[in-house]
Amino acid sequence: MAANQRTLIRLAQDAEDVASGLTLFRDALPSQAAHLTTVISELFAISSVLRRIDAAQADPRQEPSFYRIENDLRVVCPSLRLTLEDAFYMFGRERERPTAMVWDDLEHRMREEEGAAFGERLAWVHDYLDEMLAELDGFASAHLEVLRRRMATLLETQEVGRVALRRPSSSSARTARPGAQRYISYRHVEGTTSPISATNSWDYVERFPPPVPEVPLSPTFTSSSLQTLDSSHTSYSNYGFSPVVSGPPPAPSHWALDVFDGNCPVSPFETGHGSGTTSCHGTQNSEALHRLLDDGYIMVSEIDFDRAAVQVRLYWRPVDNRTRILYMTKSSRSLDLLYCVPLTQLRAIRKDATLQLCRASSQDGHLKLWAKLNFVFYERMVLFYSTFVAMKRQDSQDPLPTALIEDLDLREKQEFGGVIRDRDLRHALRLFRDTNSGVVRLEASALRGPREGVPIWTAFITRYSFDPDWMALESGGIVTMAALKPPPYVFLAGYGLVRNRHRDYILQFDTTDDAADFVRTWSGICRNSKR
Repeated sequence: MAANQRTLIRLAQDAEDVASGLTLFRDALPSQAAHLTTVISELFAISSVLRRIDAAQADPRQEPSFYRIENDLRVVCPSLRLTLEDAFYMFGRERERPTAMVWDDLEHRMREEEGAAFGERLAWVHDYLDEMLAELDGFASAHLEVLRRRMATLLETQEVGRVALRRPSSSSARTARPGAQRYISYRHVEGTTSPISATNSWDYVERFPPPVPEVPLSPTFTSSSLQTLDSSHTSYSNYGFSPVVSGPPPAPSHWALDVFDGNCPVSPFETGHGSGTTSCHGTQNSEALHRLLDDGYIMVSEIDFDRAAVQVRLYWRPVDNRTRILYMTKSSRSLDLLYCVPLTQLRAIRKDATLQLCRASSQDGHLKLWAKLNFVFYERMVLFYSTFVAMKRQDSQDPLPTALIEDLDLREKQEFGGVIRDRDLRHALRLFRDTNSGVVRLEASALRGPREGVPIWTAFITRYSFDPDWMALESGGIVTMAALKPPPYVFLAGYGLVRNRHRDYILQFDTTDDAADFVRTWSGICRNSKR
């Protein structure tokens, strides 16, 4: 029975979030730095293996054998989930107690009461998941049975300890997260005599708004598809965006629901992270969440900051494409603190590892800080920034004052800039490299018109920056890119990149010189990466 595809990805993302929080613990606990580094490495390794197992469900070579590891997943997933929830609970305690104390408390309880310290159990999980992958490939070993018994014993101990502590259950474990609730469904499995218990089911799903309809596959590229290009056309309307929707509201779906899918690579900042905390300087509004719901807004994105102490949500109203941002945290007395403004009143500007969201003063037009968001990984900053900018500029209140329009505010180094053609549109294509994190990415944006510079898609290509042959120069100003994973992130409804019959992505440059220059630039990046 196939697994719910979000289950493993969500666990992988939670593991990364815990790893991100522990990087701050490591800075605060120098005596534990080596041990915490090992724990952080295990968490990222677990995240990677979980994603590989998730991908196996869609692999025709491995999917028929997936039933072989389902019972193992029913052991390891709830155990890992409880371990990660304990870590999030520790992060919540750390706001009121010394860092060293809450870390020692967690280690003591895991080691003395549950029989396996944090790092030890993560190593078990990692080994168990690796053995599952091996079994899918037909290489099961006797060690799998040892790990199976060990993890089953740990899970039983965790369940007993959870009841004794009356710790919040899986559906509400992150008590420090105002308004963020996780709802879990459990299924009956064929061949069992009773429904799976709450902690024995690994196949849980989060209750989001109705799923986004799948975007049709990008059209197959042919030379004739370029014959109708309009050199002056660069409009959003051809891809399903309309500033105001007349008639009944559309189904509550939005492209932003697919952006933070947990599949993007993660590259930590080398410098700048940890120099400040996430904060908001706006006016509190205790009724903000109720007002959003009453006014017909739908949450389309949520991201945690500062070890899940802060949540930032983006909201969208289907009837008119209005947008809002909601900043949520708690006071020292555990009171909800809510801040909410329209996206059209803010501008996002990067400073080191933070995005500063600024408002324009009504007196002199100068920018004043509304909120500061501190990121651990560069790719997540890019995705948040691009989603923020695209949603803001698709808001029916656009056009905006010049002071509130972003202009390459991520402060990356542009290695290449040119023009590509996509059916009847022309886009600006830029190749960026971030000097802090080392991330290399492509971005296509509107070339001209009222939404000039607004991101349409971005692709993270750092993993290919050692391979000059990853992209190929074809005739007619065409460049092909093969095996692009993860696929480009799209910030426009109904849009899909052009692909050829081999499923390679196609970049059709406006001139053959631009295409050749682009490939030369890429080769130079690859040469420098090998040094």
